[in-house]
Amino acid sequence: MNTTILRSRRPRTGFTLVELLVVIVIIGILAAIVTAAVIGVRITARQAVIRTEITQLESALERYKQEFGEYPPDCAGLDNTATIPGSSPAITYQDAARQRIISHLRTRFPRFTLTGDLATNWTTFKNTVSDASTGIPSFNVDDLDPRSALVFWLGGLPSPSDPTTLTGFCADPANPFQSTTASSSRIAGLMTFPADRLTVSSGSVTVYHPSRLTAPYVYLKAFTTGSGSNTAYYEQGIASEGGLPRPYLDSSRTNLTTPEYVYVNPATFQIICAGLDNGYGDTNAVGPAGSQSHGALFPSGSNFVDDASGATQFDNITNFTTTTIQAAMSRP
Repeated sequence: MNTTILRSRRPRTGFTLVELLVVIVIIGILAAIVTAAVIGVRITARQAVIRTEITQLESALERYKQEFGEYPPDCAGLDNTATIPGSSPAITYQDAARQRIISHLRTRFPRFTLTGDLATNWTTFKNTVSDASTGIPSFNVDDLDPRSALVFWLGGLPSPSDPTTLTGFCADPANPFQSTTASSSRIAGLMTFPADRLTVSSGSVTVYHPSRLTAPYVYLKAFTTGSGSNTAYYEQGIASEGGLPRPYLDSSRTNLTTPEYVYVNPATFQIICAGLDNGYGDTNAVGPAGSQSHGALFPSGSNFVDDASGATQFDNITNFTTTTIQAAMSRP
């Protein structure tokens, strides 16, 4: 007689290898989703902070215009000694930029003596600011550009001992460019810049950059040339200054065939932040059919080119967009 011995199975107390792998995959997918969401929120938050700072700069520039009757010059072209094509009488980009600055100095500081020709007046301005006994010897106004113009006009002169400490301008209307060493009576700037985000650039001038980025805010001022709109040499003067963006053109009003270039914010200004990739992007060096080079067209997105480091214009943040260029522009 055969006897069948029944043995009871031991209860399973753990996971199989397959089950463990499934759980690990699910956890990985969830972690990736959460991480991506967190990164997205952090990026959006940083962009929002930058846009808030741009709004603060806008407000300071509007107060500047209310007080002095016009926006300050952007100092574009001071480094460009080439002659403006078609100018009559012929004038260099540099002299055109100096003319705009001298004209503004007469408006803002009417008792500051500027009675000579352009070269004499520029030398007076330059030497007064950098005077060894009363000015800032290390400060050279020839170094001013659209990156430093905001800090200079809105914050004033730097301290002789610390270029990241801004001291406004001297209260003496006949010589507003005296340093704190020469005169403690000051007129405060129209905006307070955090010292930890001010750095020295272009040799001697101070620039203002967003938190955790090195590319500074750029200020580009609109101006007319008699035809009622800006023309190509405005941006041409900027093109020679390494790393700077050209002002954005209004794609709905610009005719590249004529060519007739009309800028975004044609009566005011553009403030441009390089975005979180820390680069402004680039544009083609030469326009269509051999015409003069021109800036990127917004909102069509034409003539957007990555720069040598791979930075793009698409994540730039401006005063005419509520967020990035890419989010605001019309895409094909």
